[in-house]
Amino acid sequence: MKSVAIIGSGITGLATAYRLNKLGVRVTVLEKKNTIGGVIQTTIENGFVAESGPNTMRVLNEKLDRFLEEINLNNEIIITNPEIKRRFVVKKGKPIPLPQSLFSLITSPLFSSQTKFRLLQEPFIKKKEINDDECLADFTRRRLGEEVLDYAVNPLASGVFAGDPEKLSTKYAFPLFYNLENEYGSLIMGGIKSRRKRKLTHPLFKKRIISFKKGMGSLGETIALRLNNPVQTGIEITSIVKKDKWNIIWKKNGELKEENFDALVTTTPAHSLPLLPFDKKISLSLKQLAPIPYTPVSILIYGFKRDHIQHPLDGYGILVPEKENMNILGTLFTSSVFPSHSPEGHVLLTTFIGGARQSDLVTSPLDHQNLLVINDLNQLLGIKGDPVYFKQFHWLNAIPQFNIGHNRYLEMIKKIESDNPTLYISGNYCTGVAVGKCLLAGLSTAEKIKQNISS
Repeated sequence: MKSVAIIGSGITGLATAYRLNKLGVRVTVLEKKNTIGGVIQTTIENGFVAESGPNTMRVLNEKLDRFLEEINLNNEIIITNPEIKRRFVVKKGKPIPLPQSLFSLITSPLFSSQTKFRLLQEPFIKKKEINDDECLADFTRRRLGEEVLDYAVNPLASGVFAGDPEKLSTKYAFPLFYNLENEYGSLIMGGIKSRRKRKLTHPLFKKRIISFKKGMGSLGETIALRLNNPVQTGIEITSIVKKDKWNIIWKKNGELKEENFDALVTTTPAHSLPLLPFDKKISLSLKQLAPIPYTPVSILIYGFKRDHIQHPLDGYGILVPEKENMNILGTLFTSSVFPSHSPEGHVLLTTFIGGARQSDLVTSPLDHQNLLVINDLNQLLGIKGDPVYFKQFHWLNAIPQFNIGHNRYLEMIKKIESDNPTLYISGNYCTGVAVGKCLLAGLSTAEKIKQNISS
């Protein structure tokens, strides 16, 4: 039986392992930490469900749907509250609903009359003839105008990447925008036509945003339970040498173990790749990926009594444009989206600070972070009492940035894999940061490995 080693037990690595098992390949997953799932961890305390990383997963296609059913996790799925549809953006210090229709756009105070007129002209703006790498800010200015950049796309970039739209690549960070212009010549008309096309080709499938009854951590835990071999946690890899096969030596609980593998997959963050004990030649190659930037993020999660918050919390949450000069990037109304994530009579708010906008806040004292966040939340939501629950998660390297020039890193990965045919480099810096994209990347990598090692 063919064997594969996977370094890292994040969602990408676990999905790769699961599919390889299904394809008849023996897999050993090696994890440095004592936990599995990477940044996706869930803490449940006193009825509050707190997430250390992503709070939701978008099920965008049938393949993800089938995967969740295959691992018997579909019975644990909770779908976003159907009554919650709005998203808020801060303008002049107040949360304003983001327009969801042409009528709401016309009546919305979020944009000026000039911007609304500019948006109606968007279908008639010619697409860029040369499809080179263009930053998200320039793309937005060209097609939608400065005010849309300030009060829609800038906060969106912070919400997805905690990133800077002046640096993020439209093509690689927001490929949907890039592809709509490239294929249809317009974001607005492209959005309409692509939705119609999707309904015709996939009439029964409905996209949805989900979590799980016991939080997002259930995803990694469930996949791990279905692997043929348990994930090896708390290990230190001491040697990786390519001979006829990959010879890997690792230490666990003071005991050395050694094994040979037909293929090797790395799913660790880009900045930690040079720390893996490969030979000098491979290490130098992997070192080229270390400069991929990551933004730091601090997540502060509060539980309040419901009657201590004046805002109705009738939406997914609030995004804060950089132009508003506030301390937070945004706040998710967690218990509005998933009512089961807080005890009755209480609400749960998940707030993000730092990112590319104010990276220094992440390393500031917790008391300082807490004071800044509570002040902002009080201004936006009206808080009358102290929190009854608090949890913080702190990530110095939270989210990889798909900035201008990211393609050179993707080309480097292809070159390294070409030079080392049974080495596979995978992770969210390769294919996208969304949970669903990481799952799909893992499944795809497994199928590629099976085909290669079989032939």
